[in-house]
Amino acid sequence: DKSSTQNGEEGCLSIPDISLELERYDKIKVRYYNQEGKAIKKPLSGFISRLFQHELDHLNGNLMLEHENIRRAKISQKSEEYSDLIRQVFQYINK
Repeated sequence: DKSSTQNGEEGCLSIPDISLELERYDKIKVRYYNQEGKAIKKPLSGFISRLFQHELDHLNGNLMLEHENIRRAKISQKSEEYSDLIRQVFQYINK
């Protein structure tokens, strides 16, 4: 449902110690094939919808830093040495 979105904080093991607030669709419908080759259609909502969209981004070759709906970013103290690089990436993405 493109009219229903949710904002939430996401982290990713591909980019440790960084979390972003992203806007995602709250409800989605997915189609996939199970292990027997049967086509399945399923509605997803809430956290599972967010998780699916996050993982689908990976399958499409995108990291959350490239997401167009970034609301804010948090960098942990542990990553302070990478903060300049991360800020440069954000500046590049938001050009």
